Amino acid sequence: EIHSEFQSLLLRHNLELLSVFNIPRQSDDVIDAETEELESHHLAGVVLAFAAHVGHVQRMRALDQLAAKHCSHNVHPFHYLVLHEHLLDAMRKVLSTMLTPEVQYAWSQSLLFFAKVLIDREEQMWREARRRKGGWRGFREFVVVEREKAARSVVSFTLKPLDSGSTKFAFSPGQYVGVKVDLRGDGLTAPRSFMLTSPPGEAFLQITVKKVRFGRVSTYLCDKLQVGGIVMLSPPFGSFCADGVQSAVLLSAGIGITAVFPLLQELQEKVVLAAHVDKSEETHVFRERFEAAAPSVQVHYTGQLGRPPRDIAAKLARTVGLSHDWFICGPSDMIADAAGSLLAIGVDVNRIHHEIFGPELALGWPLLRV
Repeated sequence: EIHSEFQSLLLRHNLELLSVFNIPRQSDDVIDAETEELESHHLAGVVLAFAAHVGHVQRMRALDQLAAKHCSHNVHPFHYLVLHEHLLDAMRKVLSTMLTPEVQYAWSQSLLFFAKVLIDREEQMWREARRRKGGWRGFREFVVVEREKAARSVVSFTLKPLDSGSTKFAFSPGQYVGVKVDLRGDGLTAPRSFMLTSPPGEAFLQITVKKVRFGRVSTYLCDKLQVGGIVMLSPPFGSFCADGVQSAVLLSAGIGITAVFPLLQELQEKVVLAAHVDKSEETHVFRERFEAAAPSVQVHYTGQLGRPPRDIAAKLARTVGLSHDWFICGPSDMIADAAGSLLAIGVDVNRIHHEIFGPELALGWPLLRV
């Protein structure tokens, strides 16, 4: 209820925030699946996660992931003040007399502290992004130089910057970019995050996009964006990276393979197992390259075999051992099941890696523990 009121206040008083935060509008005739499924409860989940870790927020495992996502959406420090104001207003309206002056003050100070932690970390990330070879700050115009069907309802786009055709880009495999398009001509379409599927050091960037039913941005990209089209990109961000990893298990489902495939190419023989779940061969992105690159591969097609068991990660761990780093990407419930089953059999939480694109920042998410 607080979240709904908070969202209503944002839309009523700060419509321009739609260009940053993916908030559904009541005037939309069809609910945007990318909004409803990926971000409609994101802000509320962040607050819950912060409340659960208020005494040690700098050690919250999701802090870097959250800061990176904000950078990819070009969140600025003043946005936090707006969010702080409307969240407190929403709490006052919903909680009424239950929100005593003392409790309100405590929440206000805590939220401002959390904002300061994020602002400082995001500024550090921006500086790092700017210093990298080919780096920049904010959004930058890129032109589509190639588009290729990667699987059923999935398209890969190769992009080069309009302002420099020879720049080579440094980033870490497993990172993503924020992609911004203007669907309505009002500048109020929020960015969406897509994994980079090109290798570092090239003079281009590639993203691979799955068309989501009722997903406005993914539908536009897959159906409308052609060679010569222009999009805006943030620099690469994200902590789903394999720096210093000696042995790894990769587990993905659906379009989540776009996150783990770059790691497979980077780690090569250090990957003891690469497992992927998909509907069929036709929907399996990078299928042939995936099977050729991994020394040990397991593929589960649900169209033939049905859904895999919820503890599939634990079953795999009992086969390959517990002493590897795990990189998991797929639907949020799959990630939660996999991470939870690994924790239950004793895999170190620091060796379980995932990427946040949805509302996983909620109480009970297994990787929020410190």
